[in-house]
Amino acid sequence: MKNIFRVLFACLLVFNAFSLSSIANADETYNYVTQWGSQEFPKDAELFPQAVAAGPSGDIFIANFGGVAKFNSKGQYFGHWGWTNYTIYHITADLSGNVYISDTDGGLIRKYDSNGNLQSQWGNNGAVAVGRPLGLAVDKNKNLYVVDGGSRIQKYDSNGNLLTQWGSAGSGNGQFNLARDVAVDPSGNVYVVDTYNSRIQKFDPKGNYLTQWGSPGLGNGQFSVADAAYLAIDSSGNVFISDSAENRIQKFDSNGTYITQWGKWGTENGQFDGPRGIAVDSSGNVYVADANNKRIQIFSLSATTTTTTLSTTTTTTTSTPTTMKTRPTLISSTTRPKPIFTTTTRAIGNIMIPPTTPKPRPTPTINPRVSTTRVAPATIRKPITVIPKSAPKAAPLLRR
Repeated sequence: MKNIFRVLFACLLVFNAFSLSSIANADETYNYVTQWGSQEFPKDAELFPQAVAAGPSGDIFIANFGGVAKFNSKGQYFGHWGWTNYTIYHITADLSGNVYISDTDGGLIRKYDSNGNLQSQWGNNGAVAVGRPLGLAVDKNKNLYVVDGGSRIQKYDSNGNLLTQWGSAGSGNGQFNLARDVAVDPSGNVYVVDTYNSRIQKFDPKGNYLTQWGSPGLGNGQFSVADAAYLAIDSSGNVFISDSAENRIQKFDSNGTYITQWGKWGTENGQFDGPRGIAVDSSGNVYVADANNKRIQIFSLSATTTTTTLSTTTTTTTSTPTTMKTRPTLISSTTRPKPIFTTTTRAIGNIMIPPTTPKPRPTPTINPRVSTTRVAPATIRKPITVIPKSAPKAAPLLRR
């Protein structure tokens, strides 16, 4: 019997220790911040964005129909360059602020400085052949990755010298069926949108296949093959994908694990009509080229963590380093006050909800059966014998 009490007491201690530990579940939500549109452009120009790139100094470069537009982090328009009769579908920027664009129809890669001065170009008119350049991405060493013709990836140095290439048409590992866009994470791994295979493929810097994820469909982690998808990667290696046909943005970790999504069709804030290019700046703000709505929308992350214990459940909202360096001029400080987050305060919109005082955890009660305190024996009484009354005799049966 003593052993049984000891086991029960040990189980009680384990259960109490478990109740004191917390279980956290983080849900990520991206909030609409602001937007830039044609009102920032000169009267003779109109914004119809196809792609967007974030520069190292907070500059934002937008690939528009026929040219490149430049904004600063406040949303102030700084001019445009390269207005031509061709459409620029893809753009990227390196750590020095140089801007690369793909002239898809002309088969050229063009390199500009941050002020729009042409530095170099290469492609079909040179020794290195680029058939039909699409997506572009630059790694930390200023090497440029180019999606060429939808079935191969080419890697160049910053001067346009071909370093390596890989890929072919097909559905196997390392093959593509209309590769559309490319991105590089901080470790140098390369991610490619394989459009009609409805997947993202991941490679090392030399082009060796690593993994893939995705399938046709409309669910979480699935991709529509009806239209283009574009890539961006943040400083933590998270992958953002704009699904143009489904008017949404999906976020994954570097291994392809689904994290969150936002967006639907519409013209309101946070809604899209054919989102295309996407970029993430050094603060984690997400820029989306909302093409058919002719605007750039900006979003920031608000992470809400729910902590559950045996005695109480609390929700905390913590600020993340996604605050714009300077609040865009399109939003006045009176309509959007800057929230001050603490580790115990929830924010719903602009309303700050003070923390609730958690209830104290109950002190575990020790089973008295295992107490070492000697208890005086109770007085033993003799049982009382109750003699039931005899049952009445049954009436005799009458005979006829």
